[in-house]
Amino acid sequence: MADKHPFRVVIVGASVTGLSLANMLQANGIDFLVLEAYPTVAPQVGASIGLLPHGNRILDQLGLYEKIMEIAPPIQVFNFRDTGGHILARHREMDERIIERHGYPMVFLDRQMLLKVLYNNIKDKSKILTNKRVVRTELVNGGVHAVTSDGTTIAGDILVGADGVHSTVRSQMWKLSGRLSPGFFDPNEHEAPPCENSCIFGISNPCPGINPGDLHCVFRKSSSYLVTGGPQGRVYWFRFQKLQEKVHGSAIPRYSEKDLKKALSESADDNILPDLKFSTLIDNKVSAVMTPLVEYIYKQWHFDRIMILGDSAHKFHAVGGQGGNAAIESAALLTNNLVKALKRSPSRRLTTVQVESMFADVQSRRKPRLALNHRYSHNRANTEALDTPLKKIMAIHLLPLVDEQVVTLGYCSQHPGGEVLDMLPVQHHESLIPYKQELLCEPMSRGSIQWVLILAYMIFGVVAVSAGRYGLTSADGFASDNYPETIIGNRSASYEFALSSVAMAWVSSFEPVKFYELGHLIQPVVIIMIEGYRGRNKLTPLGLPVLWLMLIQYAGIGVAMPLYYLVYTLISDAEFYWWPLRRFVPLRHARHILSAYVMSEAIHFGLVLSTTHLPKWMQAAKSFWPLLVPVLVGMSGSFGSHQTAPKPNKTLKVELKVLDRIYLAAGIFGTLCHWFAITQVVRNADLKMIPNFSRPTILDESLHILATQQGGLFVYFLVSYVWTVQAVWDLNRVGRANMDLFPASLWILLAFGNNTLKFSQSQNMEEHARQLSPMPASRGSHRRVAPVISVLTLCLFVNLSMSLYQLPSNRLIERRLCIDYYRQNDPSRIQPGGSVDEKFCKIREIEKDLGRIQGVMETLWVAGDFVMTIPLSFLAEKCGRRAILRLNLLSRSFMLLWAIIVGSFDTLLPTKAIVAGPVLSVLGGDCVFNSLTYGLVSNLTDDHVQRAIYFGYMSSVSYVVALLGPALASSTMTLSLWLPFWLGIFLLSLAVPTIQMLPTQGTTDEGTDGDAESQHEPLLSSPRIKARSHREPLLQSVIKRLQTIKTIIVSHPKNFSLLLFSFMLTSLASSDTKLLVQYISARYKWTFASAGYLLSGKAIVNFTLLTIVIPKLLRSARQERQEDTAEVADKSNIRNAMYCLVASVFGALGIAIASELWMLIPSMFVYALGSPLPIFTLSLLKSPVISPPHSSDSSDPEPHIFSIVMLVKTVGSLLGAPLMAALWVRGLGIGGMALGMPFFVSQACYAVAIWVFVNIEVDRDVLAAAERRRRNRD
Repeated sequence: MADKHPFRVVIVGASVTGLSLANMLQANGIDFLVLEAYPTVAPQVGASIGLLPHGNRILDQLGLYEKIMEIAPPIQVFNFRDTGGHILARHREMDERIIERHGYPMVFLDRQMLLKVLYNNIKDKSKILTNKRVVRTELVNGGVHAVTSDGTTIAGDILVGADGVHSTVRSQMWKLSGRLSPGFFDPNEHEAPPCENSCIFGISNPCPGINPGDLHCVFRKSSSYLVTGGPQGRVYWFRFQKLQEKVHGSAIPRYSEKDLKKALSESADDNILPDLKFSTLIDNKVSAVMTPLVEYIYKQWHFDRIMILGDSAHKFHAVGGQGGNAAIESAALLTNNLVKALKRSPSRRLTTVQVESMFADVQSRRKPRLALNHRYSHNRANTEALDTPLKKIMAIHLLPLVDEQVVTLGYCSQHPGGEVLDMLPVQHHESLIPYKQELLCEPMSRGSIQWVLILAYMIFGVVAVSAGRYGLTSADGFASDNYPETIIGNRSASYEFALSSVAMAWVSSFEPVKFYELGHLIQPVVIIMIEGYRGRNKLTPLGLPVLWLMLIQYAGIGVAMPLYYLVYTLISDAEFYWWPLRRFVPLRHARHILSAYVMSEAIHFGLVLSTTHLPKWMQAAKSFWPLLVPVLVGMSGSFGSHQTAPKPNKTLKVELKVLDRIYLAAGIFGTLCHWFAITQVVRNADLKMIPNFSRPTILDESLHILATQQGGLFVYFLVSYVWTVQAVWDLNRVGRANMDLFPASLWILLAFGNNTLKFSQSQNMEEHARQLSPMPASRGSHRRVAPVISVLTLCLFVNLSMSLYQLPSNRLIERRLCIDYYRQNDPSRIQPGGSVDEKFCKIREIEKDLGRIQGVMETLWVAGDFVMTIPLSFLAEKCGRRAILRLNLLSRSFMLLWAIIVGSFDTLLPTKAIVAGPVLSVLGGDCVFNSLTYGLVSNLTDDHVQRAIYFGYMSSVSYVVALLGPALASSTMTLSLWLPFWLGIFLLSLAVPTIQMLPTQGTTDEGTDGDAESQHEPLLSSPRIKARSHREPLLQSVIKRLQTIKTIIVSHPKNFSLLLFSFMLTSLASSDTKLLVQYISARYKWTFASAGYLLSGKAIVNFTLLTIVIPKLLRSARQERQEDTAEVADKSNIRNAMYCLVASVFGALGIAIASELWMLIPSMFVYALGSPLPIFTLSLLKSPVISPPHSSDSSDPEPHIFSIVMLVKTVGSLLGAPLMAALWVRGLGIGGMALGMPFFVSQACYAVAIWVFVNIEVDRDVLAAAERRRRNRD
């Protein structure tokens, strides 16, 4: 039977914390009692309090804000003064500016006044008990007692200590813990709180020069003053004094009235204003108190049913004004949690476990923000006390030079993260700095990903510098003569991207390549200019457009932009960087950016055309033409500089329209240049950019030109793609947008060719996402970032690294074999550098040896992976899934590094030493990796369509890799054969932090259930096996797992065996793709680099199918079906799988018989139509007609299903690798149509797989029984 009395909160202390909490509980109908030690609730103790915007917002929810504004004026003027009281900086209209930014002003008033407002709002004054000093607390069954000095015992369900820095409740809580739970609190925390300053705070009657609404900060060595004008002319003042040394705990001094008088006497001659001394404030004082300033956040705030809040739990330096506001926030968060907990409890009672969980949540959520408040207050105190020479320079010399936004940046940063009462309405304001509740999600830091991005930009820059130094050579004859000597003495360091060379080429020859480059130059110039004038970049390198434009001129766009993005990433992590307030571009400058660029181009072209008629100094001066853009913008903007700038919120829409026009114009111009260049290429067959597919040597020369002379532009494209995706992610992480990152990055990739259009769209999106804060209602629609993203990112890094290995390893082996062959048979072919032209390597003897070596390597990789899969499952249970994935990275990294070693030490290591690369596959290869990742993705949803889409995303990652990998490998190979290997190692290093972000057990899109946990077990595991694994040796554990597999295969329905057989067949057949690059190279006499680009074209079809076509078809099919049962889904998956197999049959056959290139290309695209096959086959694994019924037996296949499938696929690869290699070598010996033997075999395997799917039966009775079992479990 439930207790009759309601849930009660006992609040110790009628402080700002205690009375605020009482008002919040009253608003929610929760019973409370406030116990106050003093005879009156609001005694005059000589203290004032500052209410900041985030505190006023909560008070507004309680209906108290207007009452406070009736008695206290807002702060209107900020005055910063030196030791003599002279003005360093003054900022007016701060009341309007703060309201404009945060919706509420900053107010100072008597602490007594605030307490009266809070007390008067309590409807039942009998709930406020005075003269009730708590001396002891007691824990009773299901509640807590507070015993007062007069012997009264007050019972409640929870007790909240709001009794200040010398908290009795905190001391009692420690005592109870020491008796009931020793070690719960840090025994040394009594002596932990530090103190570095003392403070005299007081209230004075009106003083000359201190007007209501004025705030004066006086900077002095080792001391400072904070003086404000309050209601009725009252003056609130604080004098802060540094102690001789920092003291802790019991060493913190207690000050007497004598100490106060002495301190006041010693400081009486200090200047507050030039003509106002501190002695005047002393003479007019109403009250004054001297106290030490403890600055500390306690580690633990709660025990059992007792919690402390406010100064009892967290105390700051008073200069920041954060103490009272932080207390109000803590009370609000506790109220939120309490209201939610009581709503979830039918009895309106909470167990001790529920109470402790509620308290722990309040503490964990408040601590990060309190740490921010603490740092701000502490750093500000040290700055105003001129604590160090650097802080003195900042306060005395730099402060007068910067504008108000920079000065108040730290202050404004304290408000957006403030808490509110979730159950009460919040007044919405069009504020320039949104609160976290007004965003789509709470902003978060980039964390370790920031340093990954910075490292990536550094590598891109190094690659561009290497290309500029080693790969860029003059091909047209004009670059060396016309390109000016650079500042750093590097002639033609950016031949293709030096703006003067582009202009000369454009004017003289109108080459499409130059037009293409000119179209891509306008976008970075526009971005550099716009960002250079933003307020947020004023004190950063991005605020110097001249620097970046000259860097583009002399180092090249491929070097300058990675460095630009690196600096941007360094400074843009903080949430305040994204405030609408900080992103404004002055209209007087924004309006002239585009016209200044056009005018500077016109002047530059005129100078170029007049080169022979200009004096030498003018010819030299034209090298500095990029300076014209910022100079012209500055000159144009100076005409309006004398006018008073309108308020930012008044110009927002106008500025956005101006920037929209700039981005649109830049995008249109770049697009026109882009398509003009393509049109000219199509029209003119002699242009060097046309790949002549009928002549592989011409194609290879074309690709070499694009990869070397256009190396910087290629780096610029790649780094800009990364930056654009980063921009989308940034908008998501700071709550300004709600976009699914994975599809967005794929769409950006599709627009990759037209970089200017992509840039314009992303910049336009950023501008509008940074507008005034969205309505709070939009927060509820925010979609959590799917856990699948981390899995997909890991797959991308790992698969791309291995894709970068394939082409260069083929070329590396072929080169070594080629040199060995001609050293024995025709030394004249060997060039002076010891190399042989690749076209002489396309002979049967070399190709056969290459095929044999690659076959051995592939077999070793698959065999080691297969043999160690089950032992690794045992290790995964002991060491965790992440440890096995890290081992997997190690095996891949060694293979890449070994290739570099073998290629570099050709005199020490024979060519066949390369086969040692895959030996570490015993640490895990594709089987282990795929079983883990596919198992993770499978359990992210129980919806079969969504699961199929996720599998499509997984497969699409493979084909994104197939799209980027060969192209990236081909282009980087032309610069250096070792570069793809190093890039692969770098990608694997990026995969290490990604492993840490993988979804944990039970992380699903729709919630978790009992089955989800089992599917997250590593590899071949089960609850029973796992329970015994720690007591069993490795060999015994492996044997048990083999027995489990045998039991599963023998005891389950025929359909499962058929599906496993199809997996083996298709895996065997797909082994032919590893030979495709050798096939193209040998049959059509192409270089490996050229073949790589062709394979990227095939991957485009796969990519489009898996990311766009298939997901849309699946969703559309489900909408058209009248019922969405398991039977319909299974039949649809089987039918779609057969379609894919038919496409694979005809595609493989076409490739096998393609004697000419024109026959090969369409056959490859038909073959690509079979790529969605894994989507449907893997989706069938969850069907009851395929998998055996779920049980608690250790042989239950549910936890093993993906591991078994990956083992079977590995068996297929294990058979396919040597078989395809043998067929390929045999075909090379015969020649002609026999070269297609591997693809003939693949076609036969796919045909047999079709027969397998024809024999899979969908039994309605089995489905119905499975549904009944599922309902019984639920």
